[in-house]
Amino acid sequence: GSILSRDLGIFGPMVVGSRVPDDQERSVLLRPLKTGALVSALPAPKELARQPGNCKRLLFTPDGKRLVALNQVKDGLLVIVLDLARGKETTRFKAPGPRPMAVSDTTVAIGLEGGGTSLWDLATGKERKLDTDHVTKASSENTGTHAVAFAPDGKTLITGGRDGLVKLWDVASGRHRRTLEQQYTWVVALAWSRDG
Repeated sequence: GSILSRDLGIFGPMVVGSRVPDDQERSVLLRPLKTGALVSALPAPKELARQPGNCKRLLFTPDGKRLVALNQVKDGLLVIVLDLARGKETTRFKAPGPRPMAVSDTTVAIGLEGGGTSLWDLATGKERKLDTDHVTKASSENTGTHAVAFAPDGKTLITGGRDGLVKLWDVASGRHRRTLEQQYTWVVALAWSRDG
């Protein structure tokens, strides 16, 4: 599989017909791209990192400076942050997963089954909880944050969940800005337009 940035391509390991054991290391390869060039004419990919097991997801930060690699482990996700300019790992931490997530230039937001949201600092790997409170009193089945998305500037986070509410949050302070008026059933996907 692949995820593309403006001028970089990140290629994760792909295994056809079999699954690699979780304890076997795999490569993440970085390949420069050029518009209109044949892939065969591009420079060979460079190994950016070796990761334990199968990489489940690769996310560029919006500024294109970091790559966040997510690996499924026994008790959640192993999150590895790579600095693309230096080609080095900068941070590694364990987070709950698999869960809905979004990435800004500085933070990974992960929706939690209990209705809250975790904010993880990409530089330090420290977690901060955001009490997004996507919980209904009617049934425990209607609990959980199931969608998260950062505004293009990374200063506002929007969350949605099984309670049918969509809420906007100030990322720096954790302050609730507003709840959208419309009542929904379950909210499972959110996105921002480029202009915010």
